[in-house]
Amino acid sequence: MLQILDDFPVILASEDYRHGKPAPDGYLGAAARLGARPERCVVLEDSRAGIAAGIAAGMTVIAIRAGNFAGQDQSAAHVIVNTLDDVTEALIEAVAQRAA
Repeated sequence: MLQILDDFPVILASEDYRHGKPAPDGYLGAAARLGARPERCVVLEDSRAGIAAGIAAGMTVIAIRAGNFAGQDQSAAHVIVNTLDDVTEALIEAVAQRAA
């Protein structure tokens, strides 16, 4: 067991909201539970539906190529990176400022 649940103040599953991706419900629900404004949130996604959901929620979206096993179009994301290792604090700040 990884013992990391304490590192996540909010855990949301598809059973916790009515409409799945590409609807923004899940992302908006997570932001609300965290007390965060959607425009201050960053979404890391690999699927077209997830990217659409993040954008519909008004969030900055970073697509991750490494999880895109089905070869879905990720071009709607604000930026596309190869792996999670490429997601840095500096990248998030730069992308969020461009998306605003």
